[in-house]
Amino acid sequence: MKKLFSLLSLLMSLFFSCKKEDDLPEIYLEGVYENTRLSNVDPPRYLQVLVMTFSRSGNVLIENFVTPADTEERCLSSYNEGTYSLRGEVFKMVLTSAFGPDPSIELSGDCFRKDQLISSKDPYYQEFTGSLVLGKINESFLLTYPCIDSMQVLSDCLGPETYLKVR
Repeated sequence: MKKLFSLLSLLMSLFFSCKKEDDLPEIYLEGVYENTRLSNVDPPRYLQVLVMTFSRSGNVLIENFVTPADTEERCLSSYNEGTYSLRGEVFKMVLTSAFGPDPSIELSGDCFRKDQLISSKDPYYQEFTGSLVLGKINESFLLTYPCIDSMQVLSDCLGPETYLKVR
């Protein structure tokens, strides 16, 4: 009987001592991270660079740049603003604003100044949950989202993507 009680006590302590996501400390990133990929057409027409800027206050800025294949000029095509949280490897991001080209103004090419981009939806709200695995000394991370075709910022089912810290 005493052994059974000891075994039950041990099992109870193991059961109740398991870490939950909410028990993990929040991790704040700070800096600018980039992910680069070629367009998915053959031959590639442009290089796409997604730039994520994190602040310790929990804010995130996501800028989408393209570099046409025949040039080296990096052009801003859209950007989003929002907040993020990271607990363990669980990454949650809420985008509260999205800016893109004004469809009523005819602009040549894919290069826009930030002041030429307008809010694309009002109000704008999009939530993402994925996995973010930090590299050594936070110089990179691997970001994975579930495969959902309706994502506007991270369109396509791309699988894990590596972001490198640039500053």
